[in-house]
Amino acid sequence: MNRGFTLLEVLVTLVILGTVLAVVAQGFTWSGRATGEAAQETLAAMLADKIMTDLETGETSLVQGDSGDIEDHEGFQYEIETEADEELEGLYEVSVTISYDHGEEERFFVLHRLMRERPGESQ
Repeated sequence: MNRGFTLLEVLVTLVILGTVLAVVAQGFTWSGRATGEAAQETLAAMLADKIMTDLETGETSLVQGDSGDIEDHEGFQYEIETEADEELEGLYEVSVTISYDHGEEERFFVLHRLMRERPGESQ
């Protein structure tokens, strides 16, 4: 009667187990990286939307461009570009670009909108 495992069976089991654990660990690493990228992209979108809201409410001038670092969010910069629509008077094409570093790579999120000129504000 056989009462145990042979050395060969134990070694094969350990190789299979090691391979499975390596694949699972790689999946966790990839998942963590993807989560970090998604968090940065979401933050960039929220910051662009906030700046666009400031433009819509008049907290920031619509007729002049602006750029700089975003307070409270280290590594995030913004740039506002406005261009008067030549065909439709009183409309501006507004672009807010958020740039940020992701590792050694610079990433960008751009939000575009058409906005009406506010009363009393012109180029």
